[in-house]
Amino acid sequence: MYSMEQNNQMKEEEYSIGVWEVQFFLQDEDGQPVEDGNGNVKRFYSPHSDFSECGLTEGLEIDELREIE
Repeated sequence: MYSMEQNNQMKEEEYSIGVWEVQFFLQDEDGQPVEDGNGNVKRFYSPHSDFSECGLTEGLEIDELREIE
């Protein structure tokens, strides 16, 4: 697990949280995700949308994030 406190080279005040990738899925009227023929959730993206200023990171703190390995 990654922690900002563990890395002396990075200081929290030097960074802000951004949005890298947003994925969507479709759900039926019962809230169940739509699946492909193999039982995997069908995922979608919006190639022409910019979510960087939409408030997705509002309220998040850097120390709440966990690095994807």
